Amino acid sequence: MTLVVHAIDAGYGAVRVLHQLGFSARAGEVTCILGRNGAGKTTTLRAIMGLLPLDAGAVHLGDEDISALPASETASRGIALVPQGRRLFGALSVSENLDVGLMARRASSTRTDNDIREHVLTLFPRLRERMKQRASTLSGGEQQMLATARALCIEPKVLLLDEPSEGLQPSIAALLRDTTRQLAEDGVAVVLVEQHIDTVLALADKAILIENGRLEKSLAKDQLDATVLSRHLGV
Repeated sequence: MTLVVHAIDAGYGAVRVLHQLGFSARAGEVTCILGRNGAGKTTTLRAIMGLLPLDAGAVHLGDEDISALPASETASRGIALVPQGRRLFGALSVSENLDVGLMARRASSTRTDNDIREHVLTLFPRLRERMKQRASTLSGGEQQMLATARALCIEPKVLLLDEPSEGLQPSIAALLRDTTRQLAEDGVAVVLVEQHIDTVLALADKAILIENGRLEKSLAKDQLDATVLSRHLGV
């Protein structure tokens, strides 16, 4: 399944953030969105997810135009977002947060809730030990695992990740990196916003560089190196 973003404009009120932005993300690949702070990376993910209305352009998932769908319908089509800051339901348990993801999963799913739950707990076994614990009491790394696991409960065709390694200890960041690569190898189209050069070099099959909400350039894997990336990341 391919996600195609066609020349979208989007913003907040009268403030236009994205200008004719377009790119594609294919199944089995990790597409990284790069740019300095304020370039429009998070806005891009929010617009794809349906959390922000488009002022122009369109978003297609395969042959379907999903541009006007609310986020709940976008999720049911198979797009999941792991937002920056995780946005968990802190008063709910780990198990209950997973239930929220299961309720939003794709209508075409043929797997049972138990099968899906078991799959995500296999990816993140530490969560199995915390099922009755409130999400707000988890460590930062555990919260990121839970946010990712919750998104995976909808069995996404496309997974949007907004700076998942931010503030994490190296071992947890490495686990999430390995999980992301495995998801791509399993056929998920991953769209990753990431500021860490090592992570981009390890994961990206291609990268798009955004400047002031506009596509500056698109780079294939063999065009990515630390020197190129350092010019387009950071403040």
